[in-house]
Amino acid sequence: MIRDHSAYSVDPGELVCSPMLERIATKWDVLQRLQDSKKADHAEELAEVSEDWAAFVADVKARGIIVPIIVYHDKKTGKLIIADGRHRWKASLEGELPEVPVCEVSFDEALSIMESTMIGRQHFTKGQRAYAAVVLHPEAATASEEGKKSRTECGISLPDLAAQFGVSYRLIEQACQLYRELDKSKTLRAKHEWRVFAGYGLGAVIAGISGGETTTAKPRPSAPVNIVKPIATMRTFWQHYHRLGAEQRDIMLESGQKTLAETSPEFLEFMSELVAGAVSLAASNANATDEEEEAP
Repeated sequence: MIRDHSAYSVDPGELVCSPMLERIATKWDVLQRLQDSKKADHAEELAEVSEDWAAFVADVKARGIIVPIIVYHDKKTGKLIIADGRHRWKASLEGELPEVPVCEVSFDEALSIMESTMIGRQHFTKGQRAYAAVVLHPEAATASEEGKKSRTECGISLPDLAAQFGVSYRLIEQACQLYRELDKSKTLRAKHEWRVFAGYGLGAVIAGISGGETTTAKPRPSAPVNIVKPIATMRTFWQHYHRLGAEQRDIMLESGQKTLAETSPEFLEFMSELVAGAVSLAASNANATDEEEEAP
């Protein structure tokens, strides 16, 4: 339960965004990275978001910040850290406001607010919620690696974390694995973390990291089941679909979607990760090719 706190005003330049929130990419961040990748044209959508942002900044500049920004005091640095309201804060900086209202809470209260915000994001996939959960509870990644699952050992048990964020325990473990991989290098984090919030599955991002690394180690063993033929069948399906008229395409899509809807959620999750992983690997391979072509 969050206590009632009185708001007071501060210079927005004195505020710092929570490092945890900074790791959770916004729609603007994602669109900018997608546009920069040049794999697809997102200019129109990016322009729309830019227009909305400009309107928001103009409103903030004209009326100020109405709802106080939630902050907590970092005892180590002495800074006020933003737990909720980073968009309002960035708009206040861009709008050059001399001061903004803040509401100071304890770290535990701030964490609770950030958790509620992430859980309440209806557009988040389960993979995104799982990763956000681990970002807010980084101790879970260490606990997972060390095999610790009890609440007393890592603050919150992994099963409880999964239940709190409404995701499976398997996804939390996968999120922990990805978090540890990205924590090895700021370069890796900058290159891959945003993909989680662009809709790539957690397994796909992990596969993209592995696919982008050059190794001389022995090749991985082949899959226990031959998946090449089913994928070849799907490619034939796509080639046939591509030759159809618009109405027939709609009928074919609807039929395929109904068939998939009748399968298990686990199968749909597998298919989603399979496709997202392929997209991630293709992007990594294309980036590697681009870098080779640009080299002197």
